[in-house]
Amino acid sequence: MITELFPGFCRLRMHTKGGSPVAFVEYQDVRFAAQAMNTLQGSFLLSSDRGAIRIEYAKSKMAELANALVMLSSIAEDGEIEVRISVG
Repeated sequence: MITELFPGFCRLRMHTKGGSPVAFVEYQDVRFAAQAMNTLQGSFLLSSDRGAIRIEYAKSKMAELANALVMLSSIAEDGEIEVRISVG
């Protein structure tokens, strides 16, 4: 998984939300998560034909991941892969 290549990676959880895959990625701190977010913004996954990754900060956080950054990935209406990052 490309998120594991970045420093500070802690864990990854995958879910399916409304038929779309969602990935939750936890990093040690905001600095590491921001580095991953900035690097991955607009990149393409070789394993997907659904378009570029779009990253934004999430509107809410996951309680169990306090003090961590979370990355959510889902498919947008226009076919792009959306990624939201939230500071816990």
